[in-house]
Amino acid sequence: MNAIALTPNDMIDILASRIKEIVRDLRLETKVEGLRKAPDVYTGYLGKRYTANPNAGPEVPWIIVRYLDSDDEDGGCLANVRIIVCTYSNDDENGWRDPMNVLTRIKQQLLAHPLIGGPFEVRRPFQDELLEEQPFPEWIAGMTLKVTMPQVHEEWSE
Repeated sequence: MNAIALTPNDMIDILASRIKEIVRDLRLETKVEGLRKAPDVYTGYLGKRYTANPNAGPEVPWIIVRYLDSDDEDGGCLANVRIIVCTYSNDDENGWRDPMNVLTRIKQQLLAHPLIGGPFEVRRPFQDELLEEQPFPEWIAGMTLKVTMPQVHEEWSE
């Protein structure tokens, strides 16, 4: 009997679900005066949500969980994942702090509970990045991390 292997798609969906749990209580600024909400979490790319009406853009704040690549070696398989956070603030001096705070919360929770579901486990190193150029009044920061993946083994038949 062959077990169904979990794929990078499954891992991204599980990680996105975990991140939704981590940020669900956050209340961040939106483009609507006085309205605060938790970030929406997307997998992969924004796609048409962003290009359909570039002036409106997707509802800020948002988070993207994106698979980058993986290394499959004898010791196991590690996938590289990118988490991108976009927040909104008219504060041109401190607006950058919001996406960094969101990333810090995500990092702390993933390190405290690295088993995210199934065979997937978050591993160090985490690499944070605040973009040099920001699309003010939106603020974007990213983080790259590693996640263990099930390794495919050769099957020998007799």
